[in-house]
Amino acid sequence: MICIQRNVALFSDSGDGKLKGVSWIDPLTVETIEKGVQLKSDVDKKSSFIHGTNDKMIHLPHTSELLGIGHFHRPKHIKGNTCWIDDTKETCKYALYGHHYTHALYTISDRPPHVMTRLSNEFMFPRSDNQKRIDNAHVIQFASGLSIVGDHTLLISYGINDCEPAIMQLPLKTLESLLMNVTKGTEVRDLMIRI
Repeated sequence: MICIQRNVALFSDSGDGKLKGVSWIDPLTVETIEKGVQLKSDVDKKSSFIHGTNDKMIHLPHTSELLGIGHFHRPKHIKGNTCWIDDTKETCKYALYGHHYTHALYTISDRPPHVMTRLSNEFMFPRSDNQKRIDNAHVIQFASGLSIVGDHTLLISYGINDCEPAIMQLPLKTLESLLMNVTKGTEVRDLMIRI
């Protein structure tokens, strides 16, 4: 039996065929999944606090890259019903375990040493009820699956408010336009713009 923490994206390594997992995106942490191995869950102090999902990485057609999806939620620090926003202690107003999710797609090299190769800007999934409102996204959305249909469409499955399932289709041409090259040695935190 292997105990794996949440938010690990699994893949089979093209180089050695072993089962591996991205246990943290920033800094990119790839570990071999083996019996008795405890995956790292410590967050680097310089991290941008991007979390992975709990699914698998998928191979992008015609590339040597694996595609994954990560998410951010606000606020970063929550314990019980207390949130810390910019070192100020407040009562959480929306959800006990994070809210106001945004997502980012990323790619890593499919062979060791695994490095981040491309990254998208943050995005949100649209509201499922088609309401045109200023708050045009659900506060809790969690991407849980990636799949490529044929050679032209990416499917992203996700949950809404931990209650409803949804699927978004994205043409691979659009995906390619969203992914920006990451300079070797650069991590997500190096690319984030502080607002």
